[in-house]
Amino acid sequence: MGVLYAGMVVPDRELVSGEAYRIFTGAPVPRGADAVVPQEAAREHGDIAELFVATAPGENVRRR
Repeated sequence: MGVLYAGMVVPDRELVSGEAYRIFTGAPVPRGADAVVPQEAAREHGDIAELFVATAPGENVRRR
């Protein structure tokens, strides 16, 4: 799990199933990511992200 801030360059490596990035408002969505979970609906435990909501592909993602 990594962190992406607004203005950062998206990593070259594509996310695979089960991986996540913590991204901030305005940050690019990494390749392979299909949804964004609000931070209020998740908890970080080291390298593990615990999600408290189900998401659908495209949820909370805005295209440029």
